[in-house]
Amino acid sequence: MAGRRALTAGSLIALALAAALGAACSADDSTGPDTTRPDLAGTDDTGSTEAPSATSTPVAGTDPAPTNPAVAPDELDGTIAVLLPGGSPRWEDDDPRFFDEAFRESGLGDADFVIVNADDADTQRAQAARAIEGGAAVIVMASVDAATGAAIVDLAASAGVTVVDHERLTTEGPGADYYVGYDRVAAGVVIGEAIETALSGFDGVPNVIILDGDPADDDATLVGEGYMGIVQPRFDAAEWNLVDRRAVVDADEAQAVTMQILGDAGGRIDAAIVAGDEIAAGAIDAFRTHGVAGIPVTGRGATVLGLGNILLGDQLMTVYESRREQASASAQVAVQLLAGAEPTGVTGTVDNGTNDIPAVLLTPVRIDATNVDTVIDDGFRTTEEVCGGDAAGTEFCRAG
Repeated sequence: MAGRRALTAGSLIALALAAALGAACSADDSTGPDTTRPDLAGTDDTGSTEAPSATSTPVAGTDPAPTNPAVAPDELDGTIAVLLPGGSPRWEDDDPRFFDEAFRESGLGDADFVIVNADDADTQRAQAARAIEGGAAVIVMASVDAATGAAIVDLAASAGVTVVDHERLTTEGPGADYYVGYDRVAAGVVIGEAIETALSGFDGVPNVIILDGDPADDDATLVGEGYMGIVQPRFDAAEWNLVDRRAVVDADEAQAVTMQILGDAGGRIDAAIVAGDEIAAGAIDAFRTHGVAGIPVTGRGATVLGLGNILLGDQLMTVYESRREQASASAQVAVQLLAGAEPTGVTGTVDNGTNDIPAVLLTPVRIDATNVDTVIDDGFRTTEEVCGGDAAGTEFCRAG
């Protein structure tokens, strides 16, 4: 297996220290793993997300298998280091908890893995160097930025260590050995199919607006590619009327843009294809101001606000990408590599701009008023979060 190397005496000492530190950090901790290990840790993140910047290529008839079969300790050669950014609940709370859970379900113990956060490029590079010096044979990484990711890939390659990109694709240099993330084009397809179904019984030609995400975000570009593949034929055939299409970066801009479009269109808007929950919330505020109600509005992200708008009937749906499933899939790849096996969940490739990277591409899930509990059951949101504010009076929230 690429990236495996024998444990030296120094590595064994480092593993012993890691075990002691892990035991100390996990004692009396009921909320999840402590990700501030003193040997590697950082705390925050100011970098930007890098999604696959070109079309992904799924392999027909295959599905990722995010479950993690247990491995025996004597099957392992080295350790796993998970390097995450910081600065958000996802990176500092959710992903560390789900990685810890997945590794332990695989039979790993405190000495077999470390999970840390970094608040800047220098910290994350130092964490990678220390992990490799301490015996890491596999690095799972969501880099703070593309340049840092490329530097860590180079460092790991020189030491024979395998790198798995988690969520953020390293788009500079040759790229990591593997990538694990959601198929963003597929997420857009979910949005397009949802709006197509919602308008299937419309009497006449509906007036539709499109609010794309930040044009500088590769993620938003891929999502847009997905839904336009579904809806563009409707516009081309004059079955739907495209009133306007704008790219917006946040809820405030979405509200202002939607207000302008509504004014220009005399309030006659019948549907809104929106790339994310945050900007959907801005559009919904504009619709409420204009007295436009009951029209389908899409979203993505399964945010608390988005789920609340779904329960209130103001948003048609959102797209959910399970962080638990993604962490489990990344953990499985890492554990299999550590055990000397080829990863079994690879479903295609992504182009990082230089190479096609073997990838585990996960399938996003549509969430609407019928299955909001999916997000809660998965531990991504709580009932208390979703049922705060105006949503408290909805049937779902009253039922508990």
